[in-house]
Amino acid sequence: MPEVGKTISHYKILKKLGEGGMGVVYKAEDTKLKRDVALKFLPPELTGDLDARSRFVREAQTASALDHPNIGAIHEIDESDDGRTFICMALYDGETLKQKIERGPLGVDETVSIAMQVVSGLQKAHDAGIVHRDIKPGNIIVTRDGTVKIVDFGLAKLSTAAQTVSEKGRPGTAAYMSPEQIQNGVVDARSDLFSLGVVLYEMLTGTRPFGGEHEAALFYSIIYNEPAPPRSIRSGIPEVLEEIVMQLLQKNPAKRPQTAIELFTSLKELSAGPVGAKALPKIAGVSRFISRRNLAIASVITLLAATILLNPFGWRSAVYTIFGIGVPAEKRVVVLPFTCIGCDQKETAMSDGLMETMTSALTEFQPSKGSLWVVASSEVRGNDIRSPREARRVFGANLVVTGSMQHEENGLRLTLNLVDPRTSRQLRSQLFDESSANISRLQDRIVDAVTELLDIKLEPQSLNIVRAGATDKSSAYELYLEGRGYMQRYETMKNLDVATSLFRKAFEVDPGYALAYAGLGEAYWKMFENDMDPHWVDSAIAYCAKAAQLNDRLVPVRITLGIIYAGTGQNEKAVSQFEDAIRLDPVNGYAYSELGKAYSHLGDTVRAEAAFRKAVSISPTYWGFHSELGRYYITIGRMHDAVREYRKVVELTPDNHLGYNNLGALYFYLNQWDSALAVFEKSIALQPNYHGYSNLGTLLYYKGDLAGAAQAYEKALKLDDKNCTVWANLAAAYLEMGQRDNSANAYRMAVKKAEAVLDHSPQNAELTWQIAAYCLALGDSGKARKYLSKSLSLAPNNVVLLGHIAMSYEELGERGEALELLAIAFRKGYSPTEVENAPEMKNLRADKRYQQLLKGLKK
Repeated sequence: MPEVGKTISHYKILKKLGEGGMGVVYKAEDTKLKRDVALKFLPPELTGDLDARSRFVREAQTASALDHPNIGAIHEIDESDDGRTFICMALYDGETLKQKIERGPLGVDETVSIAMQVVSGLQKAHDAGIVHRDIKPGNIIVTRDGTVKIVDFGLAKLSTAAQTVSEKGRPGTAAYMSPEQIQNGVVDARSDLFSLGVVLYEMLTGTRPFGGEHEAALFYSIIYNEPAPPRSIRSGIPEVLEEIVMQLLQKNPAKRPQTAIELFTSLKELSAGPVGAKALPKIAGVSRFISRRNLAIASVITLLAATILLNPFGWRSAVYTIFGIGVPAEKRVVVLPFTCIGCDQKETAMSDGLMETMTSALTEFQPSKGSLWVVASSEVRGNDIRSPREARRVFGANLVVTGSMQHEENGLRLTLNLVDPRTSRQLRSQLFDESSANISRLQDRIVDAVTELLDIKLEPQSLNIVRAGATDKSSAYELYLEGRGYMQRYETMKNLDVATSLFRKAFEVDPGYALAYAGLGEAYWKMFENDMDPHWVDSAIAYCAKAAQLNDRLVPVRITLGIIYAGTGQNEKAVSQFEDAIRLDPVNGYAYSELGKAYSHLGDTVRAEAAFRKAVSISPTYWGFHSELGRYYITIGRMHDAVREYRKVVELTPDNHLGYNNLGALYFYLNQWDSALAVFEKSIALQPNYHGYSNLGTLLYYKGDLAGAAQAYEKALKLDDKNCTVWANLAAAYLEMGQRDNSANAYRMAVKKAEAVLDHSPQNAELTWQIAAYCLALGDSGKARKYLSKSLSLAPNNVVLLGHIAMSYEELGERGEALELLAIAFRKGYSPTEVENAPEMKNLRADKRYQQLLKGLKK
């Protein structure tokens, strides 16, 4: 990249200004004309990318043809001596609209002024037949005198060119895309106007109209969900302006303003006449909100993710033994990814599929003696477990299976090893070869061999379950294994497309191959999770049902169908599928665990607890089921029962730092602070970690060690600065220490981080409450009320959250609402510890109505 002080052509590089995915920008001096300019270069990693280079040149050509005061000026495009293409642009003294919004919502007058200038620039582009396709706050510059400049025409396209998107990925920025951009439909000027509607909404409210936990959920929201009206989020917005924004956000382009001129006219009429209060509420100074109370402990509960799901299908196969070192009767197994020796892409996919299907087979083993549980391959890959020692530390494994596969001229060679993760000693091993013509035999051979390797004797029913749905055609089996391998990296649609093609080819070779249909069904479900297009759901259900029709003994298919139904809100159907799985396999702990979740969603607490407890009874040494049961107890307010389960998690995985964090959080809520301190320190001693420092900081905060708390929070933020709660906790510590400016800055960072996450996870009730708390800290009571109401509607039965919301209402001066919510929370098992220890709750505690509530608890 260019060096500061170096001269390129007649431009002297002064400093780097910033960079993004498609360019690195420098401030430079034009030595000929004696003016400062901005030089934009392609990033080094894209210099050889012909598509990126073409887009880069197109940006210069497109923008330079648009001479308009609201479009960033392009002076020239040139090339450095070493062949690096660069664009010379006007340098503006100002900031991006994104930077302005990050400081808070804009006033109505300023919003309308910026919008009119953007529309004016877009009108020029649209009249020239150019669609920008990436209108967003980051591509809008506001100069110091208030002039707006649209920049970055790198994605622009002539409206007379091909009307469908066929480039790599979807051009544009996800949160600001129109539905037609996402669905690869016709993109014209109205798509830019939709994106501008998103920008207007964000300027007025400080939030985006659409959100989701990941990109697929975000896309689903843009295509199918209706945004909340801006006036429901922030007061003071004129009704007519809200109508303009909501019209811009119409899903159907025909229902939006059809031209920039039409939109400009509406905005001009709005700016000219009296429209009511235009000034939005401003952020006030920081109050003494939350010094030692619920905001600080928002980050304490860091629940261990225990979503070990049965990897739905997969090859019913296993591992082997040759020499007789004994293995324990109680088997806690992790299968690590296999090594593929000298493999090409296809062979590597087969190796990955072999590891996944072997794991799936092991999850279905039900030995006649002893006990066995197996960690799903998705959890192994998700936690990036690569060694036996890591498997022992994170999952509490006492046996680890490793393997290697090597393709030879007439078949393949498979080596499998059983390892003691405590010593890394190899206990047993097996090597065998299989000819290409007989590869379909691998399934049965491995099932037999793994039982020998692990000293397992399977009941006939288990053997039938494990071997169900297989094929005797080797080519079909190879295609299936390869498809399962591509499914391991389901985050990209390309891999899923390859997997679906392979599964289809597999059942074309063998029309009765039930597992191939099941694999295709699961692939379609993953596609839905990736892009949230509902038509994938019907395909997923149809192919899983076809697999069940071909072979009614496929327990994983029933579980996957249940997961699909639960994932689409059809919990009654989910219960039916999980119960079918249990009838086929009465000792399948995963089926019971999923059944517990479905019953919980239906509000059937008796059956939910029974199902979770049944999973634990089936595999009492599997920490994952104890963790799931503990999480369930927390949601219904049974904290002491939750402690029992998390103690068991720590007992079973004594080197897992996350388990100690969870247990410490529960001790904290039960006012057992010395115990909490010990386990938090244990967590950090095992592995210095973000959650450990954060939780330790909260505990020290409540104990009055403010300097120690601030230090712990600062250490946490050095490890990860994205979490809003740690910023808020640090703000609270600063406030108690008298550092008001530092506190205000930290609270603003907390709001910024939290709202960014909420954009992608709008159903997150706890995060919604936290934003309300931060807004109270900054004196924005109107915004706080909005978020409190939303949080309560999202999780009316979460007892811990009820207590937090109640105390927030007390801070708002609405004691009646606070007492009413506390009464509900106490009845559901919420501990009064937080209320009793929070200085801000002093007046509430003196209220006779509160004292009556406490008396009721003692009866």
